[in-house]
Amino acid sequence: DVSGVVEAIGPDTVTALAVGDEVYGDAIATKGAFGEYAIVQANVLAKKPSNISMVEAAALPLAGLTALQGLTTQGQLQQGQKILVIGGSGGVGSLAVQMAKTLGASEVYATGSEVKSIKDLGADVVVNYKEENLIEALKGKEFDLVFDTIGGYEHWELGQASLKPTGTFITIAGDGGSNIVTFFASILWRTLYSKLFGGQRYSFFLTDTSSPAVEKDMKKLTELVEAGTVKPVVAEKQYELTTEGIHELIKASKSHRAKGKLVLKVV
Repeated sequence: DVSGVVEAIGPDTVTALAVGDEVYGDAIATKGAFGEYAIVQANVLAKKPSNISMVEAAALPLAGLTALQGLTTQGQLQQGQKILVIGGSGGVGSLAVQMAKTLGASEVYATGSEVKSIKDLGADVVVNYKEENLIEALKGKEFDLVFDTIGGYEHWELGQASLKPTGTFITIAGDGGSNIVTFFASILWRTLYSKLFGGQRYSFFLTDTSSPAVEKDMKKLTELVEAGTVKPVVAEKQYELTTEGIHELIKASKSHRAKGKLVLKVV
């Protein structure tokens, strides 16, 4: 992800953006953003929300798109539905918790050990997996939608136990594990089974950063942020664009203990 100021625009690029615009977007297609300058496809960029900083904007694009698409395009969230977000303090989960209510959910449950901070994001109920057995705590809750942002077979079991018979289970991580054949086989089998035999719907998805979805969803993400209903959770420690700073950021990322999104700042 990247946020910054437009320095130049390619001669054949069709865009409403102009040199000098403050923008943010996902830079994965152009090999990332660890640099003083980054080449980014114009269609993935949007004007930075006016009420957040560049650091906050850099923390938003991919996680924000994933949360939004998980709830809407994939989960088809409807007014008055009851949902569960597995991993409510993570980069995607923290945004999904915030978005759910404003997009129409009547009740939002979440899992996570940071109970107070997740409740502060808008969750009605938070189940601490360190203190409670998730299946025992959530079995029979009759959720319309379970959004799994962590992965693992145990969370698929949780979904089966806590969803309505016609509910939807969405995951961005599947069962995990190192065996790629087993990974995709389980996804394919559950997806086909739910389509052929009905019942609880299963969907594994990758974030859509292609046109026209990315333009529409980045616009919606910006609207939610400027309305004050969604705010990125950024790690307290910020990292500078130096060799040492990059090493520290990657080390923090690999620890899986960072609270909030990690941002590398060009100074």
